[in-house]
Amino acid sequence: MPRITTTQLRIAPSEESGFQKNLNDGIFSVLLGYHLPSTDRPFKLASEEGLAVCKQASKDKRISSLMLYEDPSCDLPYGMLEVAQEIRKSLRRKEIIAGISGRGLDKKELHELLIELAHIKLNGVVNDCGPALHDHPQNTKGIPESSTRYLDSPAMIWQANQTWPGGLHGAVINPYKYTLDDTYLQYYKMAKLINSGSNLIVTEYGWDPAKLHELQWYMQQRNIVEPVLAKILMLSPGDVSRVMNGDYPGLNMSRELGTRLQRLEQNPADFIRYELKHVGLQAAGCRLMGYSGIILGGCSDPELYSPMVDAVFESLETYSSWNDWVEAWQEFHQVANLNFSSPDQYYIYNPLMDQDFLDFDTEKVKVSNQVISEPTTMDKMIYQLADSLGLSDAQDPIRKQIRSLLCGSSDQKDWDLQKTEMLAAAQCPKGLEDGPCGNSKVDGQCEFGHQACIYSRILRLANKHKHLEALEQAYEPE
Repeated sequence: MPRITTTQLRIAPSEESGFQKNLNDGIFSVLLGYHLPSTDRPFKLASEEGLAVCKQASKDKRISSLMLYEDPSCDLPYGMLEVAQEIRKSLRRKEIIAGISGRGLDKKELHELLIELAHIKLNGVVNDCGPALHDHPQNTKGIPESSTRYLDSPAMIWQANQTWPGGLHGAVINPYKYTLDDTYLQYYKMAKLINSGSNLIVTEYGWDPAKLHELQWYMQQRNIVEPVLAKILMLSPGDVSRVMNGDYPGLNMSRELGTRLQRLEQNPADFIRYELKHVGLQAAGCRLMGYSGIILGGCSDPELYSPMVDAVFESLETYSSWNDWVEAWQEFHQVANLNFSSPDQYYIYNPLMDQDFLDFDTEKVKVSNQVISEPTTMDKMIYQLADSLGLSDAQDPIRKQIRSLLCGSSDQKDWDLQKTEMLAAAQCPKGLEDGPCGNSKVDGQCEFGHQACIYSRILRLANKHKHLEALEQAYEPE
């Protein structure tokens, strides 16, 4: 069939059940996100307000589960296990999911953490490579060096299935990407994560509903049926400048949107009213687009908890029609004069966010005719030389030295050049061999800002050599 009908889950605010049961029962889930507190204050003081919000959620039937994860702007959060133990003591009955960051974690530590989280009866994990470490090594010129202090999410998913079989094992992707390379790299990584054992996909925070719509259409086109949760961030006055300054790696906000939100921040009451309306509309749009639920993050003020959840469920009840929701979204943002994107930013499909096009229709939806660029002459030459010399499995000292000079490998580990089209993942500051993280900048530059994401070069080589399917292959342990 050319048209694929979007599945919309029902709303059941009076039924108290966890996310996994909601999935089975066809109910749209609203989860509360809790950011791990920062170690710059004593634990009791740092967690006091957030814990109060969690306790409110524990008594609220509308909230299916809690998800604990790192605040992307926090350099030194308290450990997941310490926080999870405290939350579990306070919330005996509510389903809790742990969002595990791979930054600063090794495989042994991950294995031990998974065992402990299962022991205290958490209900699952969501894995993410995580943002850069605050003490990431740099050379004398200030350029980041490759580090092995990061675990990538495909490896984490594989480990979670080995250590905690049969559990909920999710992973994060970032659909808010605005170059062709970055967009497809995230979607290829999503397929790799699913093939590696992920049974849940979670989106990063973002503000562009067209990208959320694009993700759903891509999944429909590819017949990907795994459930997806969308993270929604409730901003507080002062947060906009932090986002615009890059304190939240991977979160891209247009300058037009940021400027207008900063004007609203001048009157905190107006800003909060705007955010409540915006979060509610985002939630309703996600349900209509076919998401399995949302994760509400950013609320650490107990006084804002009820207004936020009320706004979400009011919108969920109000907007049962895609046409009505699109009209309301457009009217709200026309009044606020907000722009989410620029004309040169990439989208796979057209039209998105159109009242007449909720479902993906192969006969009516246009797919962008933009194609993956050719690799550079230098990258083609590196591939040809490395392949002809058999450098991917070089063991003798001479070929190892050639591999280091030609492919950018290092002595930190035995880099798998076959995975990365003969460009060693040592050129990625995080040393990721199974796809990019989600933290590149809006123009495709690496999170560290010193170069374009190495995976853009890998994607172009893979496309030329007809190896794109390899980017989706399941993770295999060394």
